[in-house]
Amino acid sequence: MYFEVDTFEAKDLALLGRANISAAGRTFETRTVFYLPTRAEDWARIRGYAGGMAGGPEEISDYWDARASNFLYVFSRQQNMLAICGYFDSGYIGQFIDPTGQTFNLPARNNVQERVFKEFVDRDGPLIRSWYPLLPSLIDHYDLYKNLSVARLIEQQATAPGEGLRILEIGAGGCLLPLLLRRVAGVQRYDVIDLPFVLPMGFAMMRAFAPDVPIALPNEAVGDAWLRFQSSDDYSIEDGVYDAAVNVTSFGEMSQAQVEGYFGLLEQALRPAGVFACINRTDKSTAFADYPWSKVGTEFVVDSEDPVSGYHHDRMQIMRRVVRRG
Repeated sequence: MYFEVDTFEAKDLALLGRANISAAGRTFETRTVFYLPTRAEDWARIRGYAGGMAGGPEEISDYWDARASNFLYVFSRQQNMLAICGYFDSGYIGQFIDPTGQTFNLPARNNVQERVFKEFVDRDGPLIRSWYPLLPSLIDHYDLYKNLSVARLIEQQATAPGEGLRILEIGAGGCLLPLLLRRVAGVQRYDVIDLPFVLPMGFAMMRAFAPDVPIALPNEAVGDAWLRFQSSDDYSIEDGVYDAAVNVTSFGEMSQAQVEGYFGLLEQALRPAGVFACINRTDKSTAFADYPWSKVGTEFVVDSEDPVSGYHHDRMQIMRRVVRRG
């Protein structure tokens, strides 16, 4: 899953973008490739993390079990560029990084989405570019809109004691949300739990776009880390200290038993009056209505269809809900 090359040549880039890769006697289905500028020292940290992974058995959902063997990280030593294969499955992204690149002009699928995304482009497109100029080259407006809306929900609904919010995110993927939350809310500490083979992508994303942020991978001791990654097969979360917890679109890809296990964690982790913000499809591997909401609380301070509902390729309804801890 972790390889190095001297340089990405034009033919390599074409191969990465359009075909499978054969390496170490295996064939990897690359899906869409995500390219990030990556410093050699950050690649060394990723390799150090990978070498220190326990590698023990872990129950993951059928959805992710089918994708785990297709994850691939390839680092170009001369170009300081990391190619990440296997996560995204969208024709909207995967361009080489270009400061002028954008994906805000894609056609919407109905009049409601057309209005919603036009407002988003006009209002938030320039704002996001002012924060992270290269970000729209890599992330389509569907994901940008969804994560920025969650960040603002947390800003509005979370009430933090003392010096700022402590946030726990389950399934952060490419870590869009912590990037955006740094801009819209006073966050003191951010913890991420994710699958072991997904964590390096979130780490690389944060290091590329927010190099000043102290980050700790699971096998690192970084005393002043703002963001701490924890593996889903080995994590330790403090009880009753988090002002907000988040899950964006990954609970729907887990089994019912796994979702119930994470709701048990949320019940323990959130402080009184803390909030859990959730955006998920109504019926994927698990049904949104069947999540054990009462473990967190019975006060739904936000409960509505998400503005991006129906826009994704599967056209499935997407709900948003914010629950306040009782």
